[in-house]
Amino acid sequence: MRKKLALITIILLWSFSAFADKFPFVGEVTKEGVNVRSGPNINFESLYQAKNGDKVTVKAKSYDWYQIDLPSEVVGFISKKYVKTATEGNGEVIGDRVNIRAKPGDKYTIIGQAKKGQAVTITGSTGDWFSIAALENCRGWIHENFVKFFSDYIKEEIKPLPPSEPSVVSEDKVAKSVSEEKTTKATEELKVEPSVQQEKQFIEVEGVLEQRGKTLGKRFGTHKLLVDGRLAYYLEGDSAILNSYIHFKVMVTGGKTTTPKGGIPVIKVEKITPSK
Repeated sequence: MRKKLALITIILLWSFSAFADKFPFVGEVTKEGVNVRSGPNINFESLYQAKNGDKVTVKAKSYDWYQIDLPSEVVGFISKKYVKTATEGNGEVIGDRVNIRAKPGDKYTIIGQAKKGQAVTITGSTGDWFSIAALENCRGWIHENFVKFFSDYIKEEIKPLPPSEPSVVSEDKVAKSVSEEKTTKATEELKVEPSVQQEKQFIEVEGVLEQRGKTLGKRFGTHKLLVDGRLAYYLEGDSAILNSYIHFKVMVTGGKTTTPKGGIPVIKVEKITPSK
């Protein structure tokens, strides 16, 4: 009996290992405060500390270390001479294949590259270097002992979320009103109608999905969509479905609204699929 159990265990472990090493795949961090480094050993710079339960996209393996995509909250460093600043917090890369490094200096490890014309989110300044939100091609390394297989990287297309069908007041109908009282009432209805009409402004946009995080004041959306490394939209939809795509590049389809005072627009998600 013990021999049979031992054999089953060996088979299961072999199957897991063989399956998990078919890159890319989604892994789950199994310990709190695990260092994610710029290279595959402890001598490389620590980029951030992953939390227990974090989902990571594993792209490759070197000895006992997994290479993973870095979340946008992690910063890299780019030389100021290759960045043209636009508005506060935004910049454009003016060099081609510019190195993104783990720390501010040429001696530090390269964790990614930016291409000419690419937009970057500037988070700070240190001497001749800008700190920027990690780009989509920025990678870090985590020891395999702290990551377990979670799911395949490639996902099937999910069913669209049930669309809302708000009624919209027709301006033609208002124009045809014969009563001044009815016209006034219809005009008042039109004053609040633009937000509903905006919900019917369907858009399709590609970006990286991330958790919304804690906020002060009124909260718009439970998740956010980063386009070219910058916050572009907040997302509303089924949290369980959206959570399964955190850190993934996705294509989002839905109705766009705007937050008060012209803030970040919100997409009511009706369809979401992984980008190829």
